[in-house]
Amino acid sequence: MNPIVGFFDVTCSRLCVRRQETRASVLALLFLPLILAGCGGNLPKTFTVSGAVTSGTQPIVNASVQVYATGTAGDGSAATPLLTIPANTDTAGSFELTGVHSCPSSSSELYIVAAGGAPADLGVKNSSAALMTLLGPCSTQADASGIRLNEVTTIASVYAIAPFMKGPTAIGSSASDAQALANAAKFASQVANLRTGSSPGSAGETAPTGKLNALANLLNSCVDSTGGSAGDGSLCGNLYQYAGGASASPLKDTVAAVLAIATAPTVNVG
Repeated sequence: MNPIVGFFDVTCSRLCVRRQETRASVLALLFLPLILAGCGGNLPKTFTVSGAVTSGTQPIVNASVQVYATGTAGDGSAATPLLTIPANTDTAGSFELTGVHSCPSSSSELYIVAAGGAPADLGVKNSSAALMTLLGPCSTQADASGIRLNEVTTIASVYAIAPFMKGPTAIGSSASDAQALANAAKFASQVANLRTGSSPGSAGETAPTGKLNALANLLNSCVDSTGGSAGDGSLCGNLYQYAGGASASPLKDTVAAVLAIATAPTVNVG
């Protein structure tokens, strides 16, 4: 199976055969190995991350932004926040996270989450909004700038690492499949440019750009709104109701909604 072409196909085949694919290193054949030599033991105590949070072209104002290192206690284990106090985006949706704590290890996979905030065109806080993007291993993050969080980066990131997720703050692996997580995380940059927040990524024409953008438009309808809850008839409520048809508990944010779609893609397709 070509994981680029079939990335968003409405089947559970990619997730269902996760063990066979990842442990057989199918994804590893597509990507260069992580270059970690010389990084262990020489990590900076702190580093800086900067970028912007948008919903489509609209800045998200006063969103809470946090950097996480993926957990190591098993798939979906609790991630480690690297900021003592999350930062907030400004009126342009921009953020600069200074004093980010050093990672648990040089191979720790990092990601960034923006929660809440108000779309600039509405000026009303949306507690349902959650956007994310993968940053890569800690060894590459001396100072990361120009990071974009939007619907495209969220979908690309979540689909890539869905087998290792339980929610935006619960992404991790065990020691036995840490390399599989690292390989999967690199896959996100194939389908989307995580710096510009657009598709395609490095896969070029083979990336499923149309499918990714279609899902991004669905997500945008909730992010660029005043929020809602499952069953209330709002745009967010409808997204949660239909995306969460197979979930044990109601969905409460847009990252959780994308994860629900990725793990149960045949539920409520219509």
